[in-house]
Amino acid sequence: MGTDPKPLSSSLNDIDGSILSYINDPVSIVDKDYIYRAVSRGYELMFQQPASEIIGTHVSDLHGPEVFNGFLKPALDRTLAGESFEFQFSRPGPDGNLIHIYSKHSVYSGPLTEGLGVAVVARDITELINATQKLEEERVLLKKERTLLKNIINTLPDFIFAKDDEGVYQVVNRSFEEFINKPLSEIIGKTDADLMSKESAGYVRGIDAQVLKTGEAHRDDEWVTYEDGRRRLLDMHKLPLVNESGEVNGVLGIGTNVTFESQAEQNRQIASVFFEVTNNPCFILNAQSEVLAANSAAQRAFDLDERPEGSVFDYFFDAAGGKCSLEECLGSNHYWSGELCDNKNSTYFASLHKVAAHSKLADRFVLVFQNPEDHTQVAQELLTKAYEDPLTKLPNRRLFFSKLESALIRAERQLKKIAVLYIDLNSFKPINDNFGHEVGDKVLIELAGILTSCLRKTDIVARIGGDEFAALVDTNSLEEAKLIVSKIHQTIEKSFSVEQLPNHKISVSIGISCFPDDAGAAEELLRIADQDMYKAKQKFKSQSV
Repeated sequence: MGTDPKPLSSSLNDIDGSILSYINDPVSIVDKDYIYRAVSRGYELMFQQPASEIIGTHVSDLHGPEVFNGFLKPALDRTLAGESFEFQFSRPGPDGNLIHIYSKHSVYSGPLTEGLGVAVVARDITELINATQKLEEERVLLKKERTLLKNIINTLPDFIFAKDDEGVYQVVNRSFEEFINKPLSEIIGKTDADLMSKESAGYVRGIDAQVLKTGEAHRDDEWVTYEDGRRRLLDMHKLPLVNESGEVNGVLGIGTNVTFESQAEQNRQIASVFFEVTNNPCFILNAQSEVLAANSAAQRAFDLDERPEGSVFDYFFDAAGGKCSLEECLGSNHYWSGELCDNKNSTYFASLHKVAAHSKLADRFVLVFQNPEDHTQVAQELLTKAYEDPLTKLPNRRLFFSKLESALIRAERQLKKIAVLYIDLNSFKPINDNFGHEVGDKVLIELAGILTSCLRKTDIVARIGGDEFAALVDTNSLEEAKLIVSKIHQTIEKSFSVEQLPNHKISVSIGISCFPDDAGAAEELLRIADQDMYKAKQKFKSQSV
């Protein structure tokens, strides 16, 4: 049974600055001299600068004198005079395109400024300008009266909560209410024991106790089972709440629901069956990739008297002979398959399964090897049927999306940019109609070779269907991606040659999208690049008339 909530206002003030580093929306604190005192991760993404280079700078230095004098300074002055203020303004984005920003200014008086300051909560509403319904919903949401902290946490998709040192919930945001599937009145004043199973509540309480004891932030993947029977996996950040006396008197939680229960359970069952009945070599690993058990097929295949000591990747390497790890193989997925080599340079086709434990994310892994005599056939089928375009020998759409999703994870971790190119042959149908599909195939093969020659070995070009190709390019800017596009056009104009088409000019239309400026998901990036390619094709048609 829960207890009455304890006020955490002083503790929450103390985490004004630290909470911003976890927020993807642009949020900042500006003092009376128009100097940034704290910014969220959203500011880093919007301006492509680390927070350390923004904090301490003048608002005019970041936005430019024209935007500052025309929009921002009047708004900041009105707020410093005591008036909450909402407005919209436009400014060039990092790629030069105009973006529209909705900004709310509230009076701020806290530890981040000397005297009064301004709390700025911004939102990119470029797309919402053309979506009246969504814009109206956002306006209704943003016009609600609430404090700065509540305004921030209630607009986030991640759920946020604060508990006192007894584990009693004091503050939760709307996302947490929806996740728990209970109203605020049935959460505040309650403990985890009131909301989830005894086992899960005990595990969560243990993590909270560690944060309270050490005073250090903690991140972990938590499996929890709620009282209605739902089992969920949470990517959880927990931070200590410190009062004015420097004492830790609570825990702040910022979590994301990353449940892969059905897939993890399926992989766990498959791995269990494999280990018990298969003739294929199998190893069970812990999170440090140490071998906990090896089946008899593994002992026979690799001449083991007992399970090997140390990491399994001291004995097996990737196809290029490089050192592997669980993180490199799996990334954020629950399954991986590919080639591994042993110390004798023998190559095997292997699959790695992540198995979810009761309270944590997958602290057990099953490594399964194909029988050596089956490896060549399995690898060839995997290459030709699953990942390779049979005509051009380029990666197909399936492999391209796999590579793109992996590249997005790396780029987000390393705060880097990547570009997606969508490439389409101009007037390809008349070639098939007038010269036959055999000549059309030769055109596609020649184009595949040119695209490959124009890109670096680390880039990826794929045929994603018909006369459509896509490329994944590591880039530092949109301008750099445009240079690659220009190189492709020039090479095609100079070098494209098919014997049956001596007087036929071949050209392509190319669209570009960039991460993170245009989108953060693979499908969305390709869709935006496709739209940009369509504009280029319309321009080509108008010039050909």
